[in-house]
This record gives sequence, C-alpha cells and structure tokens, in this order.
Amino acid sequence: MTKKQWQYLLLLPALLLVLTGCGSSSDDDDEDDLSAQCPATSTITDADEVLTEIVYTALTESPDAGDTVGTATSTSKNEIVTGTLTGGGSVDRWDYYSFDVTAGDELEISLTGDTGTNFDIILLKTSDESSIDQSLNSTSFDKILYTVESGITSLTVYVETANTSASNAGNYTLTITSFTDATPITPSTSELNGKITDATNGTALSGASIKLRACGQKTGDVLASDTSDGSGNYSIDITTGTYTAEVSLDGYTSEFTTIALTADEDSIKNFPLNEQLAEGETRIVLSWGATPSDLDSHLQVPRATPNTGNAEISYQNRSEEGAALDVDDAGGFGPETITISTANTGTYTYWVQDYSNKGSTTSTALANSGAEVKVYNSSGLAKTFTVPNSAGDKWNVFTMDGTTGAITTVNTID
Repeated sequence: MTKKQWQYLLLLPALLLVLTGCGSSSDDDDEDDLSAQCPATSTITDADEVLTEIVYTALTESPDAGDTVGTATSTSKNEIVTGTLTGGGSVDRWDYYSFDVTAGDELEISLTGDTGTNFDIILLKTSDESSIDQSLNSTSFDKILYTVESGITSLTVYVETANTSASNAGNYTLTITSFTDATPITPSTSELNGKITDATNGTALSGASIKLRACGQKTGDVLASDTSDGSGNYSIDITTGTYTAEVSLDGYTSEFTTIALTADEDSIKNFPLNEQLAEGETRIVLSWGATPSDLDSHLQVPRATPNTGNAEISYQNRSEEGAALDVDDAGGFGPETITISTANTGTYTYWVQDYSNKGSTTSTALANSGAEVKVYNSSGLAKTFTVPNSAGDKWNVFTMDGTTGAITTVNTID
C-alpha cells in the first residue's frame, strides 16, 4: 500500500505547508549556538552607517612630468597617483598635479611614502598658485582635508621632498578623494514573511511576536519586528543581512534562529511553535525546505509490557504506547510532529525517512533539504539537530532513554 493510500485510509486532516528559511543550529548543543551561524562581517542595519564608496583610478607619474606648475600633470578627484622624488639640486624635487573641482566638494588629500622619506604636500589654487593648506616635513604623511570654496574650479597639489640630499630618493603615493562626488552605497532591502502555527495541529497563531536582532544576539536592540495576524501571517522589511529571529507567544516555547536575507529578494520562514509541555512529556518537531516533498518522522517506542518488543510511530501507525504522530506532511516544508505523552522504560529511536527518494542510497536530496529536528520537554528546547551532508535516504537522528529523558546524538545518513 502506498503512503497516499494510507493517508486516505486513515482520513488524515488537511496538511499545513510551513515554509522554512535558512536558520539552523548545532546538533550537539542544548541551546542554539547562534553566533556560529553569523558571518564574519557585521550586518548593516542603518543607511546612515553605510560608508561612502570611493572608486579610484590609478595613475602613474611619467618621468620628469609635472615638475612645475606650468607643466602640472592633469589628474582628477578619486585618483591614486604614484611617483618618485629625488632630493638635491633642481631635478625631480617636486611634482604638481592639477584637477577640476566643484564648490562644496569635500576633499581628502593624503600622501604615503617609503620608510625614512620626508615629503611636503601643499594644496594650491590653480588660478593664482596661492596656498590653501599644507602638511610639511611629514614622516607620518598627514592628510589635508578641505571643502572647496565658492569660485574655485581647479586645484593643484604640490608634492616636494623635504630632503635636500642628492642621494635621497623616495617613492610616494598620493590619493585624492572627493566624498561629495563619490557614489554612495545604496543598502539593499529584503522582505521576510511567513506564517506562525501550532506545531501539533497546524492552527494559525495570531498575536505571536517576531523580533529581529543583530546576528547572534538573543537580547538587546530590536532592529525590526512584527506581530502575526489572524491568519498567523507576518511580514518584515529590513536591510539585507543576517539576523537572529526570536518568535514568542504566551503558552509556547520561544524560538530563536539565524536568518540570512538575500539582497532584493523575498525570504520565507514559517515557525511551528511548540506549546509548553507538562513534566514527562517530549515533543519532536521536524521541518525542512521545499524539496523533497515528503520526509517522514519515525519513532521506535519501547512497549510498556516487558519483553514484548517495540512499536513504531509513523504515518502508518499514528498512535501507540503513549506516543502519537500529531502532524504529517507530504507536500514539503513540514512540520511533522510526534509527541510522547507517557514515556516507557527503554530506548526510543528517532529517524527521518526521505519517502520521496526511498530506496536510493546515493540520493543527496535529504542532505540538501535543510531539514532540522527540534526536541522539546517541559523545560523547553532540549536539543536541535541539522541534517548532515551525506548521501542516503534515511537520517538516523537520536536515541532517548525513556526513564531519564537523556538524549544521545546519532546524526548519520545511510
């Protein structure tokens, strides 16, 4: 009998499609290691904090060019110039560079050079060669900051070696930056949306709160938030980046997960929330991505009567020995939920079967599914597992001691 025939036979209810995002956590830690999911660079959260992007053009000085104001080398804002000055006499002791400007330009003119060399840089008005600013005898190569005044259309930078010894030679790099004319980085935005439901029956949960914080942070400043509507839906617009999401509702275990948002694309992340459990209860929630369409939860349960073997909870046998399959999904995303209301003495074994590719030991669909298993008890989230990257159609996830509730990680695919 096929699975579909079993579903009709058992009159399964309509299944909830829960769309998952990209958050995951360690398969060994009792609490999600959110920081491990964060990128090395910090998330941009405010357009005002975006640095100006400077696009430079490199220019290498020609030999003996630009030694006087009259023969100044033509350059422009947002260029890098490299050159060499030789001290002594009147040969190559100075270089001039002229460039057009616009009133209001915010200029930064900086100079670096070989170790041990001293250079002067002087900013002149091209029209009358009068000095505007200068940095003299600098071994630390200070910069000149200048906002172009009204009526000035061209400036000249004068670079001179401060050493008069003929044997002294030095290479320098002159950088002329205009922040006003530079192209600013426009922060991209993303839309995060999805649905918040009860993990045991798929009922939409209204009034649930979803908060986004800086990646790895469970507390502190909330960068964006929303509350689910009567259909359980939420939607958040935020600058593209990686964040930690907190989803909470009274009576349910709060969920934390890492979400990476792609530039100018909508991301979907649905949250099946676990209703808080009584002492001795355990709940297993499986969720995954759009493919494969059908992943199945299986739980081997020790029978209460000694020496009578084990029962198996799945879509074929939904309830036995104090354990029940609350939700089954054959259309992708999950959740599939099993609740143990009364634990028996012995070992519980939980695995996930890729029903869509059952029998294929070379399939990587399960490994690429983004599948995640969360185990809850009366204290909240006890363990999180993410599917390993191995070929096969069966994910052996964990075992649990029915007496102590201790969970042992297996986390292999075969």
